[in-house]
Amino acid sequence: MCCVFLSLSHHHIFFHQINRLHAISHLLIPLFQCENLLGLISSSTKARMQKSSSSALMVKQEFFTKWKKGLQIYSAFNKEMTIMERKRAIKLSADVAIASTRSATTQWSRAVVADVSTSAAGAARIAAEEILGRKLTERRKALASKKIVRRRRKAAARGVVRSSAAAVAKKRVRNRTRVLKRLIPG
Repeated sequence: MCCVFLSLSHHHIFFHQINRLHAISHLLIPLFQCENLLGLISSSTKARMQKSSSSALMVKQEFFTKWKKGLQIYSAFNKEMTIMERKRAIKLSADVAIASTRSATTQWSRAVVADVSTSAAGAARIAAEEILGRKLTERRKALASKKIVRRRRKAAARGVVRSSAAAVAKKRVRNRTRVLKRLIPG
């Protein structure tokens, strides 16, 4: 679970994985306040990353602006959100922002966008479309000929080992977490 909270003593923003949401519910920041916080993050990131390459800094800046845009759209649609809705909004906007950074050409980024286009509705879909800069379309599976289907059945009968859905999901979560850890300090 990815949540945003503010450490008042140091005036820094930390992003942590939190298992017990009820313990930190008073620390969660409403999404409409995230605009100012993301401005602080990107400026502090700029200051620390001056020694880094400019391309890495530009990727981070692009991610933060897209993430901020998604959070603003979500907060405009849902003024009063529960903690779980906030968590979902932060997660979805972060996923789409990561996937759309650098023209979304990798396979996992296309998978994230496809997942959002099939499952998201309402504010989530509009936020994703705004972040991506295009309309989401649901793609239908192309019909295959009977010969190809028969060939697939024979291959399945031979005992081709396929990865389970749980393993694929775990790998996607691991990759997304790794990318998020690289983008967000702390």
